[in-house]
Amino acid sequence: MYGLLASMFDGLLIGCVYGLAAMGLSLVWGVMNVINLAHGVMIAFGMFGLYFLFTAYGINPYVLLLPVIIAGFVSGVVIYWVAVHRVIGRPILTSLLSTFARSRSRIRPAWGPSTWLWIIRDACWWLPTTPAAARPAIW
Repeated sequence: MYGLLASMFDGLLIGCVYGLAAMGLSLVWGVMNVINLAHGVMIAFGMFGLYFLFTAYGINPYVLLLPVIIAGFVSGVVIYWVAVHRVIGRPILTSLLSTFARSRSRIRPAWGPSTWLWIIRDACWWLPTTPAAARPAIW
C-alpha cells in the first residue's frame, strides 16, 4: 500500500513538471509566436544542477534552490538574446530549428550518454584496479 501511495505521489510531481513545461511552451508560443524547444533543457539543467550541488556539497536542496534559479534565469536570458530574439517575426520553422540547435548543443556536452565515462576511463587507465581488458592499448 505504501508503494502505491509513493508511486501516485511521484506521478503527481512529474505531472506537475510536465505541466509547467507545457505552460511555458504555450505561453512563449502564444505571446511571441516562437516555438522554444529549450524549455526541456532548462528544466534538465535545473534538476541536474540541484542534484549535483546537493551531492557535492551536502547542502540542503532548498538552500541551493535560489542559486540554481538565478543561474537558470541568467542562462534563459542568454538563450533569448542568442537564439530567440533574432527569430521573432520570422517563420515558425526558423525559431524551432534555432532553439532546438541551441538546446542540443548545451545538453550533450554536459550530460551526454558517454561524455564523462570516456573522460574517466581515459584518465584512470593506469590504475591497478582497472581490469586488463578495460585498459586502452598502450602504443
